[in-house]
Amino acid sequence: MSGLVTVIPTVRESVTAILRLHVVKPETVKKGKARPASIGAALAGSAFCVVADRYLVTAFHILNDGKPRDPKDKFYAFVVPQNGDHAFHFPVVSFPVERSDLDIAILEVGPCATAGVHIPAIPVSFDAQADGTRVGTLGFPAPEIAGINLDHQGNYRGGQFFLKSHANEGIVSAQYVIGGVQVYELNVGWHHGESGGPIVTLTDQPVAFSLMQHYRNVKSPHGVVAGPHRGCGLSMVRQEITALGIPKAIGVRQAVKKSAASLSIVDSLCSFRFSGGSGGMGCFRRRFSSALWSQGAWKTEIGSPLGPSFRTIALLRNSTDRRARAMRHLSFVRLTPLATIIGNHRLENQGIVPGICS
Repeated sequence: MSGLVTVIPTVRESVTAILRLHVVKPETVKKGKARPASIGAALAGSAFCVVADRYLVTAFHILNDGKPRDPKDKFYAFVVPQNGDHAFHFPVVSFPVERSDLDIAILEVGPCATAGVHIPAIPVSFDAQADGTRVGTLGFPAPEIAGINLDHQGNYRGGQFFLKSHANEGIVSAQYVIGGVQVYELNVGWHHGESGGPIVTLTDQPVAFSLMQHYRNVKSPHGVVAGPHRGCGLSMVRQEITALGIPKAIGVRQAVKKSAASLSIVDSLCSFRFSGGSGGMGCFRRRFSSALWSQGAWKTEIGSPLGPSFRTIALLRNSTDRRARAMRHLSFVRLTPLATIIGNHRLENQGIVPGICS
């Protein structure tokens, strides 16, 4: 229960509803009189942010019911912070990834129409998840739309609909490979409109490893019916995701320990503040890297900006190495799922990609 209380509010902030505006009948002119276009509107599905305020992962089929996307259609991503009273929208400006074979798409959004509203990113895992892994899902059940306000160019300007996200929990019930695609089945169902939402681990540091997509057909005495719900692993689009500017995968799921010393890399993203001390930042980096290498651990580079406050994924605890002891001018402050620091490529195979943050 405590995991859900923590995970749901965290994940909810990174999940969006996707509004599709499509031309049902184009504008016509008859006898000198213009007849406006007929526009259809639907909350087609959900998505989740993997690069803050920029890239969203969703199911391809929500763009046009599984058919190729109509280039004339317009899309908007909506957030409802903590299911509050107000919804805020971001225009979808491009579609860098559209994989109909995997039922996965990645959308790029522009700035929110309301200044100061942001979409935080949720970390992504490419690791295989074992059967029995506890998982959570979160998406936006499609609401009935009472009205939509558009400008003369067909851009969204307002609407009347009840939009709230919905969470659920369960386990990985089965997994298998179909045609080279890694598929996870869950004992969790979802509503129309939640397709494209994330499937996350119920851990202190929740990560998305799949998305809600479809279900397996099951033969019954009354014909074929909907069976277990499932989604493919995000590992299937690892190359596309990492190519979009997300930091390289940094392995933080399990601590890396050496028996010769109690030096470890903790199993969560950590934040600490440089609080002065002799030698300056350059000296600190040399000591830090040298201490890691001296114990056979992996080197971690400090990313930009290099300033008096920064974040990293590595934490030295109780080290007996003299160079590590020299780093006591560091004061550790708090755990955080946000990181601007990327790990050395030797950490990539652990398969965690953090969301980008400030």
